[in-house]
Amino acid sequence: MKKIIFLISIILIVTLTGCDKLQNYTKVNFREIETTNITETNITTNQTNTTNQTNDFKINTSYKNVFLFKSSGNCEFIVNENNVTFLIDCGQENYLYTIKKIKDLGYNKIDYFIATNPMETEYLDKLALKFRPKIIYDSGIPSEFEKYKQFNFSEIRIVSDNLEIDGITLRPSYKDGFLSKIELNTLVPVLDEMIIMTNCYGECEDRILDENKKIMVLANNGVYETNSLMFVIQINPKAIITNGELSSEIKDDLIAMDIPIYNKQEKDIQIIFKGSEYEIRTK
Repeated sequence: MKKIIFLISIILIVTLTGCDKLQNYTKVNFREIETTNITETNITTNQTNTTNQTNDFKINTSYKNVFLFKSSGNCEFIVNENNVTFLIDCGQENYLYTIKKIKDLGYNKIDYFIATNPMETEYLDKLALKFRPKIIYDSGIPSEFEKYKQFNFSEIRIVSDNLEIDGITLRPSYKDGFLSKIELNTLVPVLDEMIIMTNCYGECEDRILDENKKIMVLANNGVYETNSLMFVIQINPKAIITNGELSSEIKDDLIAMDIPIYNKQEKDIQIIFKGSEYEIRTK
């Protein structure tokens, strides 16, 4: 009996000792796993940041760069081959986003502002205060948002006829008389391979004779009243840019024509023009 009790005691001691070692081993292993997971998470985060930095928009001033930032209206920032800078409209309520994006590109001053029409100027004064343009080109149409015209650091020039400025031509739709809808009286910026229709649609299209442009920014954001199919055929673009869901009146036709559509409400866009060639990047 004593032997049996002795054997049972030994078994219990061995068992308890083994369990204790197992518990200790498990705890150490668990700590190691936690540390490994933390390290892997940090590595993954760093890799993601590196990838984003690699994909950041960069400017090569040997070429013309056009940036279209997310906004509720028309908004382009242009840097030409001579590092001359333009801001077209961008006077929407998210102007702080535009300022940040331009600063991220390394610019704290912009040479020229182009205010295409009064509907795009509500916050233009905030952008002017930040970037201090030398000249603001304006349609001259009266507006309740004209604080940007009061600053002594910017000259205001009214555009009444076609005007070329360092590779950008401004075409006033009202050159031969004002159109019946006030919003159709606008400046249409035209580059060698790109046309920005701003608010020019309907009867305004008859005033714009350009054709065969590689890139077309649709009028009125492309989301409701916008450019007609016949005008798009006249421009004959290889890519179209909208600012929201494309109008159903023209969407199916553009898809049938196999024209790529870029929505700047979803991603910021950079277009690099290398002579007659171009490259589109999104981020």
